[in-house]
Amino acid sequence: MSSSVHEPLLQNEDGDAYKGPRRLGPLEITRSTRYAILAGIWTATFLSSLNGKPMVYCFSMIAGA
Repeated sequence: MSSSVHEPLLQNEDGDAYKGPRRLGPLEITRSTRYAILAGIWTATFLSSLNGKPMVYCFSMIAGA
């Protein structure tokens, strides 16, 4: 059994190519899920901004006291 470059390596029981689970597009997910993802991105951005200079300054003031 030889395979060419153009033949899929994974096949299902019918011999068709395995495409994996279907992914949902941005308009196919619910509004609450979209808002939850957006809130998570905003939270991550806010928390990553705390790693900058203002927190270093505050921690140095607290440690010096």
